[in-house]
Amino acid sequence: MNQAVKSANNFVSRNASRFGRGEFVAKIYPSGDFTIGRSQPIKSDRTYDPLSGISQDGFGIANASRSPKIEPDGLELWQIAQAYEKSGNAALAERFARCAGDALSDSSMGLSVASNSPKFKKNRGSTGITPQNKRLVKSACTIFEQKFGKENTMFGTATIPVLTPLLHRMVCEKWSAIVKHFMKEIQRKIERNGGDPTYIFVTEIQEERYTQYGVVAPHLHWICQSRIHAWAKWHMSPDFVAGLWLRVLSHHLGQPVSSKASTRIETVRCSIAKEMSKYLTKGGKLLKRICSDGHADLLPSAYMGMIRSLKREVVQAINVLTGDEALNFIDNLQGLARAGLLCFTPICLEYAGREIVVGWVGFLKEKSIQIALAA
Repeated sequence: MNQAVKSANNFVSRNASRFGRGEFVAKIYPSGDFTIGRSQPIKSDRTYDPLSGISQDGFGIANASRSPKIEPDGLELWQIAQAYEKSGNAALAERFARCAGDALSDSSMGLSVASNSPKFKKNRGSTGITPQNKRLVKSACTIFEQKFGKENTMFGTATIPVLTPLLHRMVCEKWSAIVKHFMKEIQRKIERNGGDPTYIFVTEIQEERYTQYGVVAPHLHWICQSRIHAWAKWHMSPDFVAGLWLRVLSHHLGQPVSSKASTRIETVRCSIAKEMSKYLTKGGKLLKRICSDGHADLLPSAYMGMIRSLKREVVQAINVLTGDEALNFIDNLQGLARAGLLCFTPICLEYAGREIVVGWVGFLKEKSIQIALAA
């Protein structure tokens, strides 16, 4: 991290009250991930510039002006939205995403719902799983392991067998419905055996199949309870899971599907969060290639999911720091990083030819810090 960014970080933490557009908020997730960003209200004034009021000292740029009126750049707005998403500022991320959708659909820049734009809908899923959803998955896995233990956890993988091009396209188009149907049947099977139906899943695109054959092939990774305790019988056998996956595919394709190796069942060796994290960081370059090749319509609209009750637990377990608590946390970031207790990265945004800091993301290496912050 260069000296300019360090000085900007210190400036922001010491002079937050001077900005007057919202306070800093730090969110610490059960997995140990944390985000720091500014909480700002969504303004109805279209001329409002969220970067206005940033003084020249500390950042090296003059105050942003509201007077110039320029044509909106949809791609630039989308990049700004992603930067705010990474910093944990959901309000501004949503606002800029909507504005990007309007700009991309050649409509005026405003606060209309961008999801009404066909062009915006087409891009959904093209960037993969969002940073926010990655944090939700890791936190959900952390809570899952605390409740059930990794020795009582089933880690499954389901892939698409070799199909005709037409059937393969149908699978991609119906992927969300297929995954929902499959996980619902898994839930029912576990509940019939007296277990807990909690589950988490992640979708990944197989890079090897696209590289070798040009086939967009999503496959599913999921975790669920394998048994009630270490001496109990498993809720379902590998053969049952394999048969269930083929039955679900056959149902949605309208014809029988057969395969000898479309599913794999494993036990979790390391932590569940680490096991699932392997599939949260893959595929960025692959997705860009798929989109540039004109196959973005075959990508899934969502890359993760979990039972609603678990998502509520994750949200309730997020520790939110505001006011002086958030500022103290920012002030101590570098000291804690030097002590090896956490790692962090500033989220920088290119604006008016200069780099400014809009937030921070990081990870607490020591559980004791998370406990102390929650106290």
